[in-house]
Amino acid sequence: MKKAIILSIIVLAVTLSGCATLLPTTITRNSEDDLKNYSYFYVNPAGAKTGSAGYVTGGNYGVYGSSSTRTTEPCDIISGYLIKLGYVRVATIDENISDKTLVISYGETGRRPAGLGYTIEVTLQFTSAKTHAPVCTVTGEGQGETEADDIRIAILRCLDTAFSPTNN
Repeated sequence: MKKAIILSIIVLAVTLSGCATLLPTTITRNSEDDLKNYSYFYVNPAGAKTGSAGYVTGGNYGVYGSSSTRTTEPCDIISGYLIKLGYVRVATIDENISDKTLVISYGETGRRPAGLGYTIEVTLQFTSAKTHAPVCTVTGEGQGETEADDIRIAILRCLDTAFSPTNN
């Protein structure tokens, strides 16, 4: 009976940890410019992000456990999303097409306790390659199994907001 109660508590805790509500993404338009006015993009390098998750449990026959490690590359997530939309990634900013090139910067901007874990907040800034003026800034958070998952979810939520037909 005692084992059943403990197991029920563990299942409930795991279930509740996945039920945290993410705050809505926010978008700030900094100019009259529209993301649809661009055809090319350059992503400032951000470096890989790695996260791990695991558990350890004991039983009558010893201690058992498992872990997983995931790595995500913010630039690859952003690039894949925009390429799928038809934008062309450039390796360097070409003066001849700078008026049609977006520069995208990524940054982690916070953490917030949620459920039994926390969320990671990221901000994406889209600027004009020609004028260096901000076009828009989007902030969102994510929560997954690992920090790498948190970042992937947050970036995708930001991109969905930035390129939503209602926001363009």
